[in-house]
Amino acid sequence: MAEIMDRVEVVGQNRPALLPNTTYIRCNFAQAEPGTKIGEGVPGLRFVQCNLVNCVVPDDAVVERCCTAQVEPSPPISEAERKRQRIEELRGLRVILLARANEEADRAEAEADRLEGR
Repeated sequence: MAEIMDRVEVVGQNRPALLPNTTYIRCNFAQAEPGTKIGEGVPGLRFVQCNLVNCVVPDDAVVERCCTAQVEPSPPISEAERKRQRIEELRGLRVILLARANEEADRAEAEADRLEGR
């Protein structure tokens, strides 16, 4: 008899243990490393609407409406680069806040002029 597993979370588990003759529905098997084999030697696997990012399933597995992308991990950034990005972010935020403050000051000045009848 076939089993049905719904919404199982096995994200990042290297080589998760899968049951033979089982349909996995809306389950998350995403792996950090591209090309990670899951379900090797397990017969009768069926994946429906699953997250199979960076997974390689057996050739005889049935895959229906799943995300099967292979994605390289981003290289780590140095502390100096992280600091540079944060400085850039803060400077950008400063520009936005100054522009908003100037808009508010202009509105306040216009309202004061209106009240004075100018």
